[in-house]
This record gives sequence, structure tokens and C-alpha cells, in this order.
Amino acid sequence: MKLDFATLDSLRTHHPAWRLLRSDHAPLIASFLHRVFVAPNVRLMEAADLAEALDDELYALRQQYGDALFPKPALEDLNDWAGAEKGWLRKFYRQGSDEPQFDLTPSTEKAIASSRPSTSASMSVAVTPACCSASSCRCFETPPARSVSRSVTVIRRAPARNHADYRLMCPLFG
Repeated sequence: MKLDFATLDSLRTHHPAWRLLRSDHAPLIASFLHRVFVAPNVRLMEAADLAEALDDELYALRQQYGDALFPKPALEDLNDWAGAEKGWLRKFYRQGSDEPQFDLTPSTEKAIASSRPSTSASMSVAVTPACCSASSCRCFETPPARSVSRSVTVIRRAPARNHADYRLMCPLFG
């Protein structure tokens, strides 16, 4: 995949991870989904439990910032987040159950992971653009299969460029 304007503009418009990070409600969505799915390592949640957790979150935010901040009911938000236009959650029914289930899409997990601040030098090295160069950006296709020490060597030899932008993009698609 080429790393040119047209490709990035298309990803910005169509890729769920980019749409999540561009959303006006990204702080709510990413923090909530991180808290209920990622941090406790939960793969699936029943719709009623997830709606209740989101309703509690929305209530607390409305108390702090006013009722107009997030006016939709929690279940409506969840269904919107699972819709084809957003694609941040997957809604499905388990065999033999009439209760809908939700889980995170891989794109959402990557968007949330890329939003976390780096806390160690080794982590920032692992996601820097070792896989990205002017001629190729394999981070959009497959995860880099390099060790951290190899990545450090590649980065030291790479010409200076805006590593922060690449560091933010590569985890989204790797």
C-alpha cells in the first residue's frame, strides 16, 4: 500500500480506526470501551450489561458537564457504534440466544491502543516507524516482524522525519 495523499485521505474517511479518532465523541468512546473491554480483557458483553455500564458513564458525565453533552440513550449509542457507518463494535447473537452481544472490532482495539501515551522508551521504539519508509509502509498491511534491537538499528539509519506522525499511524493498521 502506498503512503500517499489519496491513500491516507481514503483511510481517514473509510477506516473505522481513523473515524473513531476523528469523532467528536472519541474521548467518551475510547475511554469507555477501554474501561469495559480492554483493561479487564473482556471479549464479549451482553447488550444489557454494556448499555447499563454506558448509561452509568453517561450519567456521571452529564452530572459533571451538563445534560446536553450526550443526549442519546446508551443503547442507541451502542447500536450506532456497531452500525456499518462506524464499525467500532460488532453486534451479534450467539447461537440459541435472543440477547445481543457486543465485542470490539480489531480496528477499535488498535485505535484505543494507539491513543495510549507511551510510558517507556522500549515501547516507543517498538512502534516507531521502523516498518515505514518513504518507499514502503508495511505497517498498513502486516505487523513488523523485527525485534526491538533491529528496529533501533533501522531507526538510527533512517533519515530524519516526523516520527510522531508515523508512530501514531503504524499501530492503527499493523
